[in-house]
Amino acid sequence: MTSLLSLGIALIPDSIGIEYLVKLNRAIQEVYPSSFILEDGQSLLPHISLFQGQFELNRLDTITKTIETTWGSLKTPLIIKSNGLNLWLNKIFFLDLEITERLKFLQNSIIDSIDPLRARNSGSADPQKLEGLNKKEKVSINHYSYPFAGPAFRPHFTMGRIEKPSNDQNLQAWIRKHPIPAEFKFERFVLFDVGMYGTLEKIRFQTQ
Repeated sequence: MTSLLSLGIALIPDSIGIEYLVKLNRAIQEVYPSSFILEDGQSLLPHISLFQGQFELNRLDTITKTIETTWGSLKTPLIIKSNGLNLWLNKIFFLDLEITERLKFLQNSIIDSIDPLRARNSGSADPQKLEGLNKKEKVSINHYSYPFAGPAFRPHFTMGRIEKPSNDQNLQAWIRKHPIPAEFKFERFVLFDVGMYGTLEKIRFQTQ
């Protein structure tokens, strides 16, 4: 039986962005404690996922070459504007980012090249019970086993989860004191093992 890997392709912000996002995650944890933790290290890094799926182990070399070629075609680092902290499905904190033409090009290139390599009928790389998806997200799940592909693309950092009600006045006060950066710079493109809630468990390959 062929081994299946739960893999994601993502953008990693620069060190300044990582530092802020880890602090924001801690501020959210103070108000809404959960198992969703971000770190500044080799795992649990803040990231923007462009695609996730289940892949056979023998596809790894092809996937890494595709990532290297796609990133190389961009020539320069990505700088993307932020669109504030929002709730998805009334329980998951997203720090949304602007959808740019370069981002759409990146995701479309990845989907065109890597989706045909995905293990069909294997399910999601991050199986969760998701209630309240919009129409585009449902179509994306049905077609790609991933909610944010194609027309449903929503570039974001996942920042935390609401597992029980709380008063978020302290969180809002923290954000006023430490404003969300107007933009984030991205210098790395990575292939990673997908953990619970889409976390970055381990980097398997990265561009520089």
